[in-house]
Amino acid sequence: SSTGLDVRAHAFAPTAEVADPSLTIEGAERRLDELLDAAVRTHLVADVPVCLTLSGGLDSTLLGMLLRQQAGTGLVSYVVGDDPTHPDVVQAQRVARTLGFEHRTVWFDFPQYLAALPASVLASETFEDGVAQFMLFRELGRDFRVCLNSDGADELFGGYPEHWFADRHVARIREA
Repeated sequence: SSTGLDVRAHAFAPTAEVADPSLTIEGAERRLDELLDAAVRTHLVADVPVCLTLSGGLDSTLLGMLLRQQAGTGLVSYVVGDDPTHPDVVQAQRVARTLGFEHRTVWFDFPQYLAALPASVLASETFEDGVAQFMLFRELGRDFRVCLNSDGADELFGGYPEHWFADRHVARIREA
């Protein structure tokens, strides 16, 4: 094209792994553990330092634990917040300290939030509020090019009630 961009289409399809009806809960847990471990390992194949976003929730804590096992304590973790007493900020600091990570908090106030809103909307792929996350990635991008993040785990594992009714959510997005 005249823009000099190389456009490629990617189709993502489920793997050929077929569900085994005889699989026990323990076997499923082991398989999930293997898959998560392999996913983290593949994302650590980078020729630059890797960091982690950490909210202190189950998904990011699990990711942090896997990273700690595979890469040691020399990792940097980040959280974003507007209040030092926010539960995510407090818990992320606690998890980072427990795992031995260097932990950084990206702070913002309401004027900074408003100023980041247009760029965040432009960069967004969903209708969700991603302004704080946009500011987080903009800041950590000053020091890192690779960041592991547990976004998608709640959607995959049904972590919130709104994910139990994904068809309704998609219908609302289509209407919007």
